[in-house]
Amino acid sequence: GLASFQRQGLNIRGKARRDPPIPLALWDDCCAPGVERGTAGLVFAVDVSPGQQSASVAVCWRRPDGVPQIQVVAHGDGVGWLPGLVSELRARWGGVWLLDPRGASASQAADWPGLTRSPAEAKQACAELEASVREGLLGHYGQPELRAALEGAVKKPSEDGGWSWARRSTVVDISPLVAATLALGGVLSGVQQVSCDTGARLGDLLRPNIIGSGYEVVAERYEFTWKTDKAYKGSCRRLVVRLTDGTTHTAEFRFR
Repeated sequence: GLASFQRQGLNIRGKARRDPPIPLALWDDCCAPGVERGTAGLVFAVDVSPGQQSASVAVCWRRPDGVPQIQVVAHGDGVGWLPGLVSELRARWGGVWLLDPRGASASQAADWPGLTRSPAEAKQACAELEASVREGLLGHYGQPELRAALEGAVKKPSEDGGWSWARRSTVVDISPLVAATLALGGVLSGVQQVSCDTGARLGDLLRPNIIGSGYEVVAERYEFTWKTDKAYKGSCRRLVVRLTDGTTHTAEFRFR
């Protein structure tokens, strides 16, 4: 049963939390086991549990209907197997690879072949996961390790009103959930090429190079400094930003 799976598979050290941060009924409503695995626009993420006791790899992509689908690709004890699997999956599937290099995941940072997520980006991904589940705009395969992690997860509030997944106060291995959250965040926010004539999407959503951001009190607006790629010349791009309240904002640019 679930209790046995939690003890043996997720290294639960105590009684699981009874009030998950995201209602399990809403989570279960998002289950879409019949969805075919995507082959384009894949975003992978890796997370390591405290003490490097276990690690997880998750992937996210957009289905043909535009709804993101998440999947735990691997979850196992220790971290010795992780670099080899990451190398194998990158060679086979490509995609964007994400890591939040804090805590135990820092063990993978030295030779990490992908992109890293800042604390703000990781927190943003948490808000995106909750908003997507509550809106019914997320798909998953009903994997027990992911549901058990959500059932025992705990929110860690931040001073600015956002939140992230707590590690010290969580009694279950939530690495599957953290990895899936990061992967989803990589799919929902970013920059993509679009048709200058119709606005139709022409490419995958990729992480923009934001080198500065802040809030202008007098102007009452947020400002982002986006360092664009020279390869954008002669094309149009759509910047997609999803805020912690779950709202999505877009802006389109024509590069001459």
